[in-house]
Amino acid sequence: MKSEYITRYLQMVAKKNWVLSVFLGTFVFLFWGGYLPHALSYAEQYQLFLWTPDYLLDCLSRPAGLVEWIETGIVQFYYLPWLGAMILAGLYIGYQRVVANWLRAETFLMSMIPTVLLFWAMGDLDVLLSFPIAMIAAMAVAKIRLANRWLDICKELVLVPLTYWLIGPMAWLYVALRIVVDYKRFAWLPIWLLAVQLLLWHSVLAQVPLQSVIGSMGYYRSPSMVPMLWIVPLSVLLCVLADRFRLTQVVKWPVQAVAVVVLGWLAVTRGYADERYELVWQDYQIRNEHWDDIIQRAEQKTVETAFWSNSVNLALAERRQLADRMFDFYQSGIDALLMNMVRNPFSNIPAAEAFFRLGMVNSAQRYMFDMQESINNGRKSGRFTQRIAECYIINGKYNLARKHLALLKHSLFYSGWAEEAETYLGQEEKIDQHPGS
Repeated sequence: MKSEYITRYLQMVAKKNWVLSVFLGTFVFLFWGGYLPHALSYAEQYQLFLWTPDYLLDCLSRPAGLVEWIETGIVQFYYLPWLGAMILAGLYIGYQRVVANWLRAETFLMSMIPTVLLFWAMGDLDVLLSFPIAMIAAMAVAKIRLANRWLDICKELVLVPLTYWLIGPMAWLYVALRIVVDYKRFAWLPIWLLAVQLLLWHSVLAQVPLQSVIGSMGYYRSPSMVPMLWIVPLSVLLCVLADRFRLTQVVKWPVQAVAVVVLGWLAVTRGYADERYELVWQDYQIRNEHWDDIIQRAEQKTVETAFWSNSVNLALAERRQLADRMFDFYQSGIDALLMNMVRNPFSNIPAAEAFFRLGMVNSAQRYMFDMQESINNGRKSGRFTQRIAECYIINGKYNLARKHLALLKHSLFYSGWAEEAETYLGQEEKIDQHPGS
């Protein structure tokens, strides 16, 4: 009788776990798809996933290459924000379920703590999707165990360096979880992982900062180390330890629920309060030519930067209101109409668009090229490559245009445009009739 009661109880808890997962996925979908579609567009424009073997091999030629390939393959779908939000919802559900798989069924609520912290961390626009993907992979691989002690140890000698090469520094989470499973058997793993990292840094990764090799390579748009990110995998480890040592009997589920709600509130109000989101929103409207939306928003909110002034003035010009209304809005100075070049991949987007629409094609091309080369992790941009190809076509440099179009033809969402653009090569009359020329 007692065993039947326990079975029914565990089944009820498992159902509640799935209800919690569905609620989480619904919230993530509505938040990203309804509230922050511009953030998805921002992430999409700084990668160019190619459906070629060469692209896959290039990714696999460096640490964290597999998660980079998976990440860019997923992020390309952000081109359609609702689809990107749906994929993100599935990813968060998968992450929460994998964490819950390391906990006892009755402590399912604790799996929400690392999930909410991940949601908070992803509020940084420069955190890449490879970060949660690597954590999911580390937790999944750490479940692999062989019964034979010596075979298990030999497996780790191979699996630790392989895990590091495929998912990057998140191999530390893998090592930590293996130690939690069997401390006596795997206490030596941190030394082995550190030795692998130092060896790779000394041989093939000498150009990468050591702190990045050890802690953050592949998870952040900038190569610099971001210690705060490690709070998320650390929370996974602490939850697993708390469950193993039955600390959840002290910290009851109402306390866990309060912690999840408080962390969730802080994640939404603090993690996504950066003024950059307003500028990213403007960039999204520029990309989709929603000029009236930019003007209406500018009447309600001001961000005192040259980017904001450039965006609003471009929208006013497109609506033939610049001469009459320019000084109704904040003007940053002599750079309010067209900014000088700034060495980052974002600040000059409004100026580049303005140059292109003014017919100053060479300046637009130079700005787009410089922004693409300024992407910190060395990736290409589908959006920038598309505009560069347009500029080459307008200037009659068809061989260079063909080179860029060949890249875009191997992508998913830019291939149709590239095939259409190829029909303009050498067709001067057709080019002259195009609105962009």
